[in-house]
Amino acid sequence: MTACRRWLTRLTAMGVLGWTLCSPCVAAADEPPSEWSMRYEIARKHLVGGEYRLAEGEFIALAADAPSDAERRLAIEMALIAASWSGGPDATWRALEPKTLTPPEPFVRRVRTRDEITLLYATSFVYGVGTGAWFLLQTQPDSALTATLPFIGITAAPVFALAIIDGASPLPHGMPHAISAGMYVGLGESFLLVTYQHSRAHRTDAKRWAAEDVSTVLWGGATLGGLAGGVLAAGVPTTPGRASYTASAAIWGGVLAGFTAGAVIPEGGRRTEDSILTAGIGYNVGVLGGILSAAQVAPSTTRVRLIDLSGLSGALVLGGGYAALAHGGEPRVAMALTAGGASTGLVVGWLATRGMAQDNSAGPMPSVVVQPTITPVPGGAALGVAGSM
Repeated sequence: MTACRRWLTRLTAMGVLGWTLCSPCVAAADEPPSEWSMRYEIARKHLVGGEYRLAEGEFIALAADAPSDAERRLAIEMALIAASWSGGPDATWRALEPKTLTPPEPFVRRVRTRDEITLLYATSFVYGVGTGAWFLLQTQPDSALTATLPFIGITAAPVFALAIIDGASPLPHGMPHAISAGMYVGLGESFLLVTYQHSRAHRTDAKRWAAEDVSTVLWGGATLGGLAGGVLAAGVPTTPGRASYTASAAIWGGVLAGFTAGAVIPEGGRRTEDSILTAGIGYNVGVLGGILSAAQVAPSTTRVRLIDLSGLSGALVLGGGYAALAHGGEPRVAMALTAGGASTGLVVGWLATRGMAQDNSAGPMPSVVVQPTITPVPGGAALGVAGSM
């Protein structure tokens, strides 16, 4: 077996040598040979003449002085051939081999910071209060004791649950902000739904939702929003800035769309209803746009807050200034000025903060591959989509 392996090695070396001797990269016929090429020719003659150790040393020296990477690799291969024919490679040429690249360390997702978990504790407390109020509206207790004790327990339950979960294993970086933002975004969706129903009921003289129904819609929206934020943060790396950016995009999308519609739509029975519907559409467009662009923008929480402050300032300066000077004035003009001031403030804030560093602490985004599929079925075919992340 050893002899067979030795002969295979020699045959391989002879093949490489034959290709090398005929290779045009050794020296071009129409160009004067360089000093390196002349040294290479001398080493090749020593190899052909059977002076393998001498040729090996010369090829090692040629590899160290090679003017290009291709010639360096050629000299190393020839040194290997000379070493194999002389009874085994010397350890010297191994130092000339290209270094093996060390694979990058796998990204380890960071855990939440103290500020993040503090925000989620505050949100959990607010959620507990809302859940307690929803419970009281649904059950209508008949005494102070049966109302107070459940309310206290329900209010404290989310806070204690968070302490147990985070104490056992700290939440990933960005997830507390994503859950909090999801709750508030879901609450905003529910609020728009409730106001639309009330406006429509007022126009059509239909029955408005009772307090029990309104509380259920608001509590359900906040709950679903928090769950959606947590699920998204668990599957897609995020940062506090990205979560805040998505929530702000939703709020400003709804505000600008609603105020613009209120300024443009003429007076009439459906004006309020249509304005709220337009605000809901803008709100959801803002949510989707924020989710899709958050990774590319990668803003810090500070930048998001500065842009929000700039937009709010613009709205107060134009809209609030008009209302104060005109003693109320025309509602449609006030809405138009408020929307224009907010838009101007957001643009100014965005441009003023574009030099701030991005927050890429979430790590690399997972690659998503989506591929359509066609499956034959009796009488036709079924279309589908397959994906991986």
